[in-house]
Amino acid sequence: MAVATRVNSVVSVFFESFYRQADSFAAVQAVESAWREVGAEPEVEFQLESVPLVSHLKEKVTAAEKACSGAVCAALEAARLVASYHRDSDPRVAEVVASAFAMALEFDRHQIEPPEGNSSWFSFESRGQADLADRVLRGDIQPEPPAQYELRFKAGEESMAYRRALKKWIMADR
Repeated sequence: MAVATRVNSVVSVFFESFYRQADSFAAVQAVESAWREVGAEPEVEFQLESVPLVSHLKEKVTAAEKACSGAVCAALEAARLVASYHRDSDPRVAEVVASAFAMALEFDRHQIEPPEGNSSWFSFESRGQADLADRVLRGDIQPEPPAQYELRFKAGEESMAYRRALKKWIMADR
């Protein structure tokens, strides 16, 4: 969830720019729903309904044929994978991580300026994921929702770098 949160903010930026921001609801809420499930009631029905909706969003992004479409599709894939957990209880962590790296590589491939202090988007994403892994695997994050707030906040905060960069990218391509 934290990795998907790092990259998910580009989805609403893309749809706000080329379609309607409300169209991004399925992807954004798929990740938010996964966070809500922590320590609460499962949102199985919503999650499973989100999977085909997010797949449809990927089709729209691809059809738009924008330079940033590959990056946005990678973010959508991370959201789709998180939402698909309830199909077979497989969190697909490696695939979500790979989707986030694929998005970072798209930013690098198109020579989008990385966040200050980073030589590339790939290094930015690597550091961010390493930090999240240290927090989770070290045991700093407990299963109760209040303890997970810091993790969620950190992931969301760092997603803003992607959000700002995608806005600039879209403006430069117009």
